[in-house]
Amino acid sequence: MVLGVTVLSTCVLCWLPYLGSADDAVRVLRRITPVQRGLFEDYVANIWCSSHPLFHWKQRFDQATLVRLCMGVLPDGH
Repeated sequence: MVLGVTVLSTCVLCWLPYLGSADDAVRVLRRITPVQRGLFEDYVANIWCSSHPLFHWKQRFDQATLVRLCMGVLPDGH
C-alpha cells in the first residue's frame, strides 16, 4: 500500500505543473511520443528501420495509418 501511494503521489507531483490546462498535458504527451517526426525516431524504430527497405512504409501508408499501426490497431477495422 505504501509503495502504491508513493508511486501515485510522485506521478501526481511530476504532472502537477502540466495539469493546469489540457493543452499543456497534450504537449507533454506529444514530446514523450513524437510520432510527428516519423516512425524512425519513435520507440519502435528498430522494427521500422529493419523492415523499411523491403516494405517502404511511408510510401504505402499516410501518417495517421502509420500511427495506428504503431499502436497495434489496424485502421478502419480491417
